[in-house]
Amino acid sequence: MTDNEALLTRIFKAGETILREGETGEHLYLIISGSVEILKEQPNRPQQVAILASGDILGEFAVLSNEPRSATAVALEDTKVVMVKDQILHNALKDERFPLIRPLTRQLVLRLKEFEQQHVASLQRIARLEEELRKMHERLLPLDLATDNPE
Repeated sequence: MTDNEALLTRIFKAGETILREGETGEHLYLIISGSVEILKEQPNRPQQVAILASGDILGEFAVLSNEPRSATAVALEDTKVVMVKDQILHNALKDERFPLIRPLTRQLVLRLKEFEQQHVASLQRIARLEEELRKMHERLLPLDLATDNPE
């Protein structure tokens, strides 16, 4: 693999999907300019979980964990990124001059995965509560109208 194949610069147009939840992660992305919305699929609609900007990295979790992408990333505006091939990161982790890096990275991935699961569960609870409040509001609205209109 040549350096040109390992690092690519690309511009994603506003609204263009950079990576999709469930896909295999072959690159991680360093945002050079622009902004990116991170979305998790939910039963009713995608839930925004973050907005990333210049200097942020996305897609690293799938590359480090060898698991499918955990979220979808969409450019909010024209966004320039450097795409880093997964093999670059894997080679760096195998570097014997830094034996602590691999176990440290593995531990961080496990902690991030646990945090993400808790975060998603919280978002789902919030969505359920919002739905319950909406239903309660719909049931109470006729009562509120009746008290405002004495006849």
